[in-house]
Amino acid sequence: AWTARPRAWDAASIKGFMLELGPVSSLFDIVTFAALFFVVCPAAVGASWSELATAGDVAGMATFAALFQSGWFVESMWSQTLVVHMLRSPHLPSPRDHAAPALCVLTVLGLALVTWLPASPIADALGLMPLPTSFFGLLIGIVTAYIALTQLAKRRYIARHGELL
Repeated sequence: AWTARPRAWDAASIKGFMLELGPVSSLFDIVTFAALFFVVCPAAVGASWSELATAGDVAGMATFAALFQSGWFVESMWSQTLVVHMLRSPHLPSPRDHAAPALCVLTVLGLALVTWLPASPIADALGLMPLPTSFFGLLIGIVTAYIALTQLAKRRYIARHGELL
């Protein structure tokens, strides 16, 4: 098996890997930013950032910012945590090819904690606020698309280079 013995890192392959898969992450960062800034936050607050700024609505701007940060935090943690499971093996994660059970349990618990934090009693101290229900549909869509595109990019990388790193 590929993990049966230690392997030497090849800086050139890591660079190539980052150059091919990095843009996938950047694309979904842009999508998330746009969705939060132009759709989710204005819908929840009742105005766009520019409308709030023009009106001098400091409280509305603070709510908008906290909502944006909450959404960014939750989506980033979901996408980056789950993509690690996608990249740990050349295969698609499945019941036969998955991370250790302890890591799977910690992943679920960690994502539950991250999702709960914006609605928790310590949310204010963290600069977070509860997310609207509509956000979670967006979260599922973005994370699913990110995982699917990562899998395609991973397959392309393996086809070009013969292995995953």
